[in-house]
Amino acid sequence: MLGLNRTSTPEVETAIDAQLGAFSPPPDFDHGPEFNSACPRPIPIEFHRGRYVRARNAGVWIPALIGVACFATDLLPFVQQLSWYLLPLGFLKWIGAACLAFAAFVWLRNRFSLGYLRTVEDCQPLVGRVRQVYQRDYWSSQTVQNFSRTHFLIAADVEYRDPDSGETVRREIIGPEYFQCRYLNQVDPGVKAGDYVTLVYYPHRLDKSLQLYGWLGLNPEVDFIRKSGKPLQPMTPLKVLLVINGLMGMTWFLLGLVYVLGRYMPFDDGEEPSLLLAIPLAISAILTAIGAVCWVKRSNSDQPKSFKRYAFAVFSGSMTGFAVSMFGMMLVNGAFDTSPTHLVPIRVVQFWNQTVYELGVRWYELEFEPYPKGKRTKKTVTIETLQSFQPDSLGVLDVGKGSLGIPWVRDIRPVIWEESDAATTDPDHGAITFQRVNSLQPMTIAPLVIMADGSRISPPDVLLPELRQRMTHYLQNDLHAKIVD
Repeated sequence: MLGLNRTSTPEVETAIDAQLGAFSPPPDFDHGPEFNSACPRPIPIEFHRGRYVRARNAGVWIPALIGVACFATDLLPFVQQLSWYLLPLGFLKWIGAACLAFAAFVWLRNRFSLGYLRTVEDCQPLVGRVRQVYQRDYWSSQTVQNFSRTHFLIAADVEYRDPDSGETVRREIIGPEYFQCRYLNQVDPGVKAGDYVTLVYYPHRLDKSLQLYGWLGLNPEVDFIRKSGKPLQPMTPLKVLLVINGLMGMTWFLLGLVYVLGRYMPFDDGEEPSLLLAIPLAISAILTAIGAVCWVKRSNSDQPKSFKRYAFAVFSGSMTGFAVSMFGMMLVNGAFDTSPTHLVPIRVVQFWNQTVYELGVRWYELEFEPYPKGKRTKKTVTIETLQSFQPDSLGVLDVGKGSLGIPWVRDIRPVIWEESDAATTDPDHGAITFQRVNSLQPMTIAPLVIMADGSRISPPDVLLPELRQRMTHYLQNDLHAKIVD
């Protein structure tokens, strides 16, 4: 049984002595065939199936597998583009190289150092008796314990006869494995008070090297520690892949959530939305609130539930349903919109980027205001859209009516100048004809908005005066061109 705390008062020690009796190891106690020969002993072949050796091998192939996956992923053509949003993707080669270097280091360590396997080669076995088994905090610093008590070790008080003096000695032994505190009730040390066990130590280093043999995981037949009734297992390649895929899946989900919220955000056109849109939001909130209450009622049904717990279930369930329903409506409203193009003139104010460093996720926002003046708004955009603007640039919003009747911004487009035919271009639509220095022929350019399908549309008339003024100033002052029209 694993106790929560060590108890070593004189009264407790006396009670343990009375319960266990005198230290008297069984005369036929067997340490195992691996200790029968003289040092240095051979390591039995079956020990390579043991938990310790498999964990050492996993320390090589796990970082090697991650390193190879990093290099393979970096070769994909779209990864460089995605690295603007998932920041670690921009460092895949460095991450992969570091993982492979670490794998090589661990392999060399395993090749030239036996670790706990030296226990079989050089250590001496000793009969000991367990007095107490308990939890020990992994973090020894009291300050760290107070702020972050997340892991624990298993420990035991044992007694044995000193091989030199023959006196009975009591010592604390701390196991080499640590566990998350949430597994406290699932970890079984495999020994209990009163058990006689094999202790191992290096000659002339008994005080610093004494360890409980069954906790080292060397011999598959003498591996005491259990978690949830099963022997401890190092991570397998499949589990590593599942963990990596799970982390990437969570990151992609969060990135997709940010994208949808920014991509299909409703556009405030000054009109009140239809009250009919509130019906699915209310239904979703009510259903999820009912589901949350039912889940609370069924969990530990034999225990009484407080009003606060039910109230929290109603609140959290309704908020979750509302958010999911809103998310779905925004997605459907924008993804299935087939309304015609409607351009709204804007002026770009500023650029923003938001980064969640814990997840390595970044997204980009463009702050703009309706032209000539209006309420400033931020919208999530792609890095390509951001790079096509400068602060104080003029552009247009492609506003769709939405399949559910909720206006939303389909895209943000810059206004560009393209060469056009002077005979067919109307100066009233912003066209400028000019002649550059040392050029015999005049040139005509006109402002245009290039849509997603490649079509070209003239910008809204309200932008034309300022567009012409800016371009005229550039032509005359930067290119020293002569305006013809």
